[in-house]
Amino acid sequence: MAKPGVVSGTVKLSVKAAAVRASYEWEWSGDQGKTWTAVLPTLQAKTEIGGLPVATVVQFRYRAITKATVTDWSQPTSLL
Repeated sequence: MAKPGVVSGTVKLSVKAAAVRASYEWEWSGDQGKTWTAVLPTLQAKTEIGGLPVATVVQFRYRAITKATVTDWSQPTSLL
């Protein structure tokens, strides 16, 4: 789930937790998924990303890393 942040150019992302102990890698794209920019990984199923282009459709994706596996990248979600 992507929601606009309080400050222009920020977004809050949250997803369903993959496991009790998991880390999450996040990426965003401002060019319809042609290139992806990595964001710092988190130990929670949520993050806030800043410095995004304003008045542009931005896509976000994530993957979870658990003791047992690394998931595939999620389907991108978009936010203007």
